[in-house]
Amino acid sequence: MLTGLTVALAILALSLAAALSSKVAVAGTITVSGSSMLYPLNSVWAVHYEKTHPNVTVSVASTGSGFGISNAANGNITIGASDAYLTKAFKKRYPNLINIPVALDDAEVIYNLPGIPDSVHLKMTPKLVADIYMGKIKNWNNPIFKKLNPGYKFPNMPIFVIHRADASGTTFDFTSLLTDTSKAWADNIGISLMPDWPVGSGYLGNDAVVAAVKKIPGSIGYAGFGWILEYHVPN
Repeated sequence: MLTGLTVALAILALSLAAALSSKVAVAGTITVSGSSMLYPLNSVWAVHYEKTHPNVTVSVASTGSGFGISNAANGNITIGASDAYLTKAFKKRYPNLINIPVALDDAEVIYNLPGIPDSVHLKMTPKLVADIYMGKIKNWNNPIFKKLNPGYKFPNMPIFVIHRADASGTTFDFTSLLTDTSKAWADNIGISLMPDWPVGSGYLGNDAVVAAVKKIPGSIGYAGFGWILEYHVPN
């Protein structure tokens, strides 16, 4: 999955390049907002940029890809971070916005299942995950889990479905996979930053999703790999 920054001003990159090459002092504030999956990386970049440009302040916020795109389009921020690429219709509406790929990341399914060691990576097919998020599979003792993961005893426990509550690029990537692999999902829900979820509870941001899965036994969710590593949840 290719993660991209939605940048409101292409001039920003050009002006920084010119300033560095001509040794002209760069000063002011750069505001970066949007993708919670990109937030850890953007925060690291901000610190390093400020070290080499002491007259510049870089403000980074995790607000979700949807807000990153809309705020960049409205000129409220300098850079909008998004895991979802700009659609042709959106680029036509806001021709000053461009897609600039900056990093590779991935969204993964995470879970909290008592009785299964954290070191075990359970096998789940995209169709199985789609059925869970459509409310068709509701319990961890469903035979399909045992078929995919022989040798493990699955508890008789309801599946607590967790998804994002905000307009999310991580959700865009997640629903893209489900749309490509499940006809039922494609026909009824499809690809979206903020779909009409059939089941589940919503949380704001990757960090909140991961924290909820870690806290709630029997839960399942999805998040960016960086957040999964930070919270040490099974995936």
